[in-house]
Amino acid sequence: MGMGTRNVDARLAASIGQLEEPVVPDFQARQDVPKGGVLFALPALLVTGLLN
Repeated sequence: MGMGTRNVDARLAASIGQLEEPVVPDFQARQDVPKGGVLFALPALLVTGLLN
């Protein structure tokens, strides 16, 4: 699960089919995304054939 995930117990139960209704996402405003800079490198790495 991502670093921003809240209510871990409910999300885990939903992922293995133990909940009848989905868990509602809880987004909150942030000034920074830890290790988010790596996302900027992904397009360049994919163009070079990283996954081929």
